[in-house]
Amino acid sequence: MSILENLGTFLENKLSRGQCVLIAGDHSPASRCLIKAICGQLAQFDLEERMIERSTSTALLSYLVTKLDLIDMGVMVDVS
Repeated sequence: MSILENLGTFLENKLSRGQCVLIAGDHSPASRCLIKAICGQLAQFDLEERMIERSTSTALLSYLVTKLDLIDMGVMVDVS
């Protein structure tokens, strides 16, 4: 099983249908590609995904998840 499939299974077990995941990453093209793949996994589980379009930090993602009532979980993609 790939890391992407493991992440999808983890999110499916932790969240229920209709909940929202906020996905952020760094500025690399590989990060953007992985974010799109994660969004595809979430769509299979009927989970809503939102993506931060620009590069962001883990601290900002954590702040947004804890302060926004619409977000149930955050995923940070950092390709280095």
